[in-house]
Amino acid sequence: MRTYPPNLVIGLALTGIIVVMAVMGVVWTPYDPVAMNFTARLAPPSWSHWLGTDEFGRDQLSRLMTGAAASVKISVLTVTLAISAGTAIGIVSGFLRGWSDRIIMSLNDVLLAFPGLLFALGLLAVLGANETGIILALGLVYMSSVVRVVRGTVLSLREREFVEASHVMGNSLGYTMRRHILPNCIAPLTVLATSMCGWALLAESALSFLGLGVAPPAPTWGNMLAGSRAFLDQAVWLVTFPGLTISMALLGINLLGDALRDRLDPPHEEARPVTQPLLEVSNVTLGIGRAGPKIVKDASLSIAPGRSSASSANRVRARPCSAARSSGSRRHPSVWSPATSASRAARWASSTMPVCGQCAAAA
Repeated sequence: MRTYPPNLVIGLALTGIIVVMAVMGVVWTPYDPVAMNFTARLAPPSWSHWLGTDEFGRDQLSRLMTGAAASVKISVLTVTLAISAGTAIGIVSGFLRGWSDRIIMSLNDVLLAFPGLLFALGLLAVLGANETGIILALGLVYMSSVVRVVRGTVLSLREREFVEASHVMGNSLGYTMRRHILPNCIAPLTVLATSMCGWALLAESALSFLGLGVAPPAPTWGNMLAGSRAFLDQAVWLVTFPGLTISMALLGINLLGDALRDRLDPPHEEARPVTQPLLEVSNVTLGIGRAGPKIVKDASLSIAPGRSSASSANRVRARPCSAARSSGSRRHPSVWSPATSASRAARWASSTMPVCGQCAAAA
C-alpha cells in the first residue's frame, strides 16, 4: 500500500477545508452575512448560531465563510499576477543578459529594498483601499521575488546542451524561451506560488485589520479581527474563530508547500560507494593473425545486473560470437582471435564484439 508523507496529507486536508468554506461562502451561507439582528447581539455559540454573533447580531459562521471566499480570491489573483509578470521578466532578464539584465535587476533590487507591507501601504494610498488595489499592490510586491527566482533558474539553464541545440537548429529566442526554458521553471515556480498564497493571505488580513482592505460591511478575516478588539472581555469568540481560521489556512498552505518542495526538488543524496564492479574481464591474451600470437584466449566477461555494455567509440553493443551463441554461452571454449588483416584487428580491438577463429574463418 502506498503511503504519503504526513505534511502532504495534513496540508491537503486543511487547505481543502478552507477551499470548501470559500466555495460554500459564494453558493450558500446559513444567514445573510451583512444582515443585522440586534435581538441576538453578542450571542454566544449555540445551535442556532454555531459560532455566535457579533456586536450587530450578524452570524459569525456566515461571515467566516464569506470572508474565506474574499481572502482566497484575493490570494489567488495576487499570486497569479505576480507569477505571470515575474516569470516573463525573469526569463527575459536571465536569458538575454547584457544591459537589459542590468536595468531589470537594478529596478528589481529597488523593489526588494522596501519592506513588503510598507510598500503595499504606500501603493494602497494611491490606488485606493479595495480589492483591485490590494491585488495590484501585493502582486507588485511579490513580483520581485518571482523575478529573482526565475532569473536564477534561467541562468543555470541557458548554458545547457538542449538550449545550444535549439540555437543550432535556427529557433528564435522567443521559441527557445517558451519551448525549452519556461517548462523547466515550473517546478520552482510551483513551490514559490504555494508559499506566496500564504504570504498574500496573511498580508490581506493585516491590511484589512488596519482598515486598508475590503471596506465594511463586506466581511474579511482581517476586518472581523479588527472589529472584535473592543469586545475581547465580553465575547471572546469574536476573535477566537477568525484567528483560528487564519492559523489553520496558513498551516495548511505551508505544509502543502513543504510537501511540494520535497516532491519537486528532493534533497541530493550522497553518492553511495560502489560495492560491486560494473564490468569484469579476466584471462585476456592479445595477438595478431591466425599464425601469430593469439589476440584473445580464454576471455571472460561479467556485467553487473541491470547494466549494459557498449563501446564509447562506436556504441556497438557487446554480444557473443556465433560459436558462443551456438553453445549458449558468452564464454568461448576455444581460442579467440581477430580477423587476419591488421585493419580488421584494429577494428575488433576497438569494439566490444569478441570474435573467435571459427567466426573469422567464416568471415
